[in-house]
Amino acid sequence: MDSNTPAGRVTASTAAWHDDGPVIAVDEHDNELGEVSRTDAHDGEGILHRAFMTLLVDAEGRLLLARRSPFKRLWALAWADSCAGHPRPGESVIDAARRRVGEELGCTCELRSIGSFAYHAQLPGAGSERELCHVLVGRATGPLDPDPAEVAEVGVFRLADLDIEMRDRSDDYAPWLVACLRELPLCALAAMEEFE
Repeated sequence: MDSNTPAGRVTASTAAWHDDGPVIAVDEHDNELGEVSRTDAHDGEGILHRAFMTLLVDAEGRLLLARRSPFKRLWALAWADSCAGHPRPGESVIDAARRRVGEELGCTCELRSIGSFAYHAQLPGAGSERELCHVLVGRATGPLDPDPAEVAEVGVFRLADLDIEMRDRSDDYAPWLVACLRELPLCALAAMEEFE
């Protein structure tokens, strides 16, 4: 793993979770059930809602993963994905992912969907992630400029090394990354083959 650490505009108040805008509640088939606030969706046991995660690769086919900033409400400082978030009402998953990659990582990318999975993970005393998560893969174009309110650092992982590290230090990784690689085990390989 190699990493770089962002510098500059760090403030907890600019972290996305401070925006209590609506997210889209869904059923297990991703049918929309209405809007709920981001806070309500993540409080207690959580409410199943639509989300996405991106897995970007570099020119050598390595995964770019972000370590969540210390300002995150849930799983602060865990290695998670390249970027994740929630589509706004009326916004497609792909458009939302492109928007958040620009906001969090300061770069552009081409993305394609490789599937989705549902998971539930609770962090005692803090809240839950209960999401139907769409998985998008792509390659970052241009240099990264991570927003420190969202990203503590960006690491570069080879899939084989990541698999070993996740087994040895599972608490260092966000539960949705673990669930993704369990549910869609070929997702990273598919990303590498498509974008090499």
